[in-house]
Amino acid sequence: MKTCSLPFLLCLFICSLAVPSSAADKVPKEMRPKLLREGKVILEDKFDGPELSPEWKVPKGEFAGTSSIEDGVMVIDSGTGKQGALRRMFATPLKDASVQLLMKPSAVNWMGVRFLSGDEEADRHWKVGTFIFAAGAVRVLEPEDEGKGRGNRVVKGAKFDLGADDWWRVCVEYRGKKMLVRVNGKEVMEVEHPGAADEKVGLLVNLYGGRGRVDEVVVMASGG
Repeated sequence: MKTCSLPFLLCLFICSLAVPSSAADKVPKEMRPKLLREGKVILEDKFDGPELSPEWKVPKGEFAGTSSIEDGVMVIDSGTGKQGALRRMFATPLKDASVQLLMKPSAVNWMGVRFLSGDEEADRHWKVGTFIFAAGAVRVLEPEDEGKGRGNRVVKGAKFDLGADDWWRVCVEYRGKKMLVRVNGKEVMEVEHPGAADEKVGLLVNLYGGRGRVDEVVVMASGG
């Protein structure tokens, strides 16, 4: 029986490293929030079922769009409108909390994630949110008119070396008025905003134009 030469085995090893696995385009999990060292998981969804949980709701009006599960991820589509969104309310309001999720803005202008501070029907009631732009930017925005839809104002922004075809693991943490944004484990910005201290009654994930993908959503509340 012939034995393989060392150069041949070495070549096989190098080639195996170059072949990506089915999940190679997703960055590693980051489950150690800097501000919330200890906490309780309030919401966790990996979208590995055949359909979306009925706890996810499609808002009405211009935020309405379509949503579905495709290949184990949530797909939000703006449909015939400008925006598409999904909302999930919490059983009880939260104070200090964090949200972490995977976002892939492959065919949109931007994707956003924010905590809601109004009631279940008030999808526009939010004070500060994080927006990921397909061109490679992260911005923290606040509504100009208490979320009535007349525009948003940039609180802080930063460039980030990722493209629209990449997965962005976004983690946003709130303690008091402090808000920390991290992408793929790297600190992007830290902001102080009075709206970060508001009670958080739900989560809104939305996009502007086209289709975007979301996966592995985790919301944690402070343990103390």
